[in-house]
Amino acid sequence: MGFLPRPVTIVDAGMRKKLDLKILTPVEDFKSLPENSVWPDIYQKLLEQIQEHKTTLIFANNRAAVERITNEINERAGFELAKAHHGSVSKERRKEIEEELKGGKLSALVATATLELGIDMGSIDLVCQVESPRSVARGLQRVGRAGHLYKAASKGRLVPKTRADLLEMTVITHAMRGANVAPIHIPKNCLDILAQQIVSLIAEKSWHVESMFNLIRQAYPYSELPKAHFISVLEMLSGRYPSETFRDLRPRISWDRVNNMLHPLPGTRRAAILGGGAIPDTGQFGCYLEDGSTKIGELEEEFVYESRLGETFALGTNLWRIREITHDRVLVSPAPGETARMPFWKGEYFHRGAHLGKLSGEFCRNLAEKINEPFCLDWLQKSFDLTAEAAENLQQYFQDQLKAAGFIPDDRTILIECFPDELGDLRIVLLSPYGGLVHLPWRLAIIAQFRRQLNIEPESFHSDGGLIFRYPMENIETFLEVIRSVNSGNVEDLVLEELANSFFFGLRFRQNAGRALLMPLFHPGKRAPLWLQRMRARDLLEVTRQHPSFPIVVETYRESLQDYLAVNELKEILLGIENNSIQVKTRQTPQPSPFSSSILFEFMSGHMYNYDEPKSTSAQSEIIDRHALEELLNPGKINQLLDESVIDNLEKRLQAELEGYQARSSAELVELLRRIGDLTDKEIFSRIAKQNIELFEKLKESGQIIQIIVPSVEEEFRWISVDDFSLYRDAFFSTETGEKSSKNARLVFFKTDIRDTKISDEE
Repeated sequence: MGFLPRPVTIVDAGMRKKLDLKILTPVEDFKSLPENSVWPDIYQKLLEQIQEHKTTLIFANNRAAVERITNEINERAGFELAKAHHGSVSKERRKEIEEELKGGKLSALVATATLELGIDMGSIDLVCQVESPRSVARGLQRVGRAGHLYKAASKGRLVPKTRADLLEMTVITHAMRGANVAPIHIPKNCLDILAQQIVSLIAEKSWHVESMFNLIRQAYPYSELPKAHFISVLEMLSGRYPSETFRDLRPRISWDRVNNMLHPLPGTRRAAILGGGAIPDTGQFGCYLEDGSTKIGELEEEFVYESRLGETFALGTNLWRIREITHDRVLVSPAPGETARMPFWKGEYFHRGAHLGKLSGEFCRNLAEKINEPFCLDWLQKSFDLTAEAAENLQQYFQDQLKAAGFIPDDRTILIECFPDELGDLRIVLLSPYGGLVHLPWRLAIIAQFRRQLNIEPESFHSDGGLIFRYPMENIETFLEVIRSVNSGNVEDLVLEELANSFFFGLRFRQNAGRALLMPLFHPGKRAPLWLQRMRARDLLEVTRQHPSFPIVVETYRESLQDYLAVNELKEILLGIENNSIQVKTRQTPQPSPFSSSILFEFMSGHMYNYDEPKSTSAQSEIIDRHALEELLNPGKINQLLDESVIDNLEKRLQAELEGYQARSSAELVELLRRIGDLTDKEIFSRIAKQNIELFEKLKESGQIIQIIVPSVEEEFRWISVDDFSLYRDAFFSTETGEKSSKNARLVFFKTDIRDTKISDEE
């Protein structure tokens, strides 16, 4: 039985929460910053809002910003006015801070998404959002934390960091009032989570394959799961892929193909418990007081590696001095009043989705049509949640763009700007409002075409505002021809071609492999270094490239194309370009326009620390075999390094001859035969724990093992797993020519439900 949809009635009560929204610019003019930075004015604006309200909740988009904002607000106030709340603050400390806010003991709390969902914060007067929340739904969730009283309005104040930020906030607040959120996307047929669930089910008891498949298909996300993909995951988990090449492909479960049963192995329960969950491990260091038991929070691996003993840093509102750094934790002591570094955490950027991108494009087109009309400012203030200063900044932003490039990119206009950089090389910026989730696959497709047509890869970058390329050639028309060659018909193939070699694919593969229990499992509380996880995942990916149907490779492509990259939306845009409903305008300018400048700054930041590393190529350099060289230079040194007793012990462990490594169940004995190969009766009995011969007899009766004759060995009668039948058949007898192999072997199978075969020397 598969998935049966239940009858559902949706009731719309017709009530909408009142919203009191306003966008506050921290400066009068973004082009003229008093301290050459907008942040001091943002801190002051937030302090003023806190002082005007009883309780204020401030949201920022990343943990580093939360720490910095909290520290600056308190410094300006002269006392601890606000506290920080994010995922790297310990759970116990977060709970204490929440209770302080609920009890009215705390005036302000600065947080990331940790306070966005599922937490009742009681009465909050005001929510402030620093920088754009990047989605309508996120904006509604955050502002909705305020006004938890009957008929009270949720009061939100949004503070932009740049003019591009101001533009996106204007679109988001307008959509918030109309509840115009992006459609919900439910991931389907996720093979990494499927692998995890299969191991969890088998950890409890044995399952018949068909029964498990029917059970899984009753869940909505797997209601259309193809049987072939389910089987491929079982093959991966039961060790059918080359585990001798990569040890993390060893079996997690045992699959009895004769009876079509799935059985647990000794490590199955441990894998299910330690590897459970969908949140990827980021290998962060625990931060503890000197007693080693009081946890303060967590620190990014790279930040810890850049820190030294005696240095001070801020975390959770307080300042700490580093006393000791171990392999998995940082021990600290309080350091009040010291000058401190701000910690950083990477990978916390939200990209604009295609839905918000379309809304942004529509708004840009409407504003561009009214930009020089006398009623424009009045229209912006009345129709959108802008103060007079915010409206003036937005109008000036558009007027500056029109003056510099002649066009505003919108939902019907793509603008390509070309201008020289400081060294005279061309910078090409493709300006589009559709967002980073559309621009990343577009960038990958363009790079793939460059490889195909010109055999080069220009430096590139994508953001929510468009794409930027550095092109070290003079012929701009060649570059434009490459861009035009990406169309709705070939874009998906180009993305697939380039995706496997992208940073994005490597990241997704590592996280998917971890969820599928293919990465090393550590004890709870023990840190798995992220850089080692990356290396292990790269090794695994190289092994699995030899098997295009490997489930986690397939899952990474599925996840990339369906859940993260807006390829279908990109196809619609390219189709619009082809039928001229979307115009592409090209302009050569002496310097970047205002819209291009923000993308250019991000591009420069991304390439600032590239140093002199050459570009990667497909050709690999020859590398000397250092072991072979050592044998030639110091032939006696190798033997001195190897302890014969250690080698002997390792051999017995791998051969399952030592106690604790012997087979304790029928499933384990089958896996042992598959791993070691053919064994005699005596060799099998020596590998069964407590000489439990019943395990052996049970496998004989079920047909999971069979006996064969292998000639020209001391003991010809040997046992193998029935799954290895084809391997032995192919090794000793050529099925293509019908002739005996060069080894002149003969095989005799003692199993009634397999056709008896005899290959004798006389045949």
